[in-house]
Amino acid sequence: MSYKEEIILQWCSENLSNPAFFYKSPIVNYVGRTKDTKNLYTEVISKYLFDNFNFFSIDQLDREKYVTKGHTVEFEIKEKNKDDEEILAKKLFRQSKENKGTFPFEILDYQIPLKRNNKIDKGVGKIDLLAVDENEKIVYILELKKKSNTETILKCILEAYTYAKQVNKDTLLNDFGKVGYSLAIAPLVFEGRTQFDEMQEVSENGERKELFKLISKLRKDEKFRNEQLNDKYNNIVPFYIKDSTTDGMYEIYKG
Repeated sequence: MSYKEEIILQWCSENLSNPAFFYKSPIVNYVGRTKDTKNLYTEVISKYLFDNFNFFSIDQLDREKYVTKGHTVEFEIKEKNKDDEEILAKKLFRQSKENKGTFPFEILDYQIPLKRNNKIDKGVGKIDLLAVDENEKIVYILELKKKSNTETILKCILEAYTYAKQVNKDTLLNDFGKVGYSLAIAPLVFEGRTQFDEMQEVSENGERKELFKLISKLRKDEKFRNEQLNDKYNNIVPFYIKDSTTDGMYEIYKG
């Protein structure tokens, strides 16, 4: 079923009443084009968010600590859960800690909680992976998508942005011994899959130029701004995962 652009815009307006959960809106994962204007659904949504950015306000959640005791490289992978995103996050964390695989950063932790408590922050998610590039002094909030995931790159970026707005930057950096580092968000997706293909179309004059404009707006957020860094690394830079080799090792590279 296809929808007219005015319907998509109406749903955008309704879902923006709760900005912190906008990324969970079903429309963010709509693929295809509007029935009347033939614009990509995600482009219509991106333009709406850009034009109404003053209303896309997400509150910070001041959690006392972000380090979770018990997060180690030792864990069991059950057959029924082997394709789970959390299991993939744990695998990448273990390979990083054991200096296996090929990564452009060190992974500091996985599944970092953002809730202050379960009652007042119901539905708030977790940061998939937290990583650091020591050369650039950048801590990355990575939004991981497993190979079989078919969500849009817009959903991936909005989810990472939401978590970055919710986290207390100073507490996070202090907890992991990275005081003074910059904070950035990044999609971490598989090469050749849905999000990868869509990201290749994101450019000033490309198929996803409205998403490009929205990303430029997100980059200007004061929580991520750092005049000493190249603009490309101020906020959003994608990382891509190559399929694991026969020995189960992953390779990640910067887009």
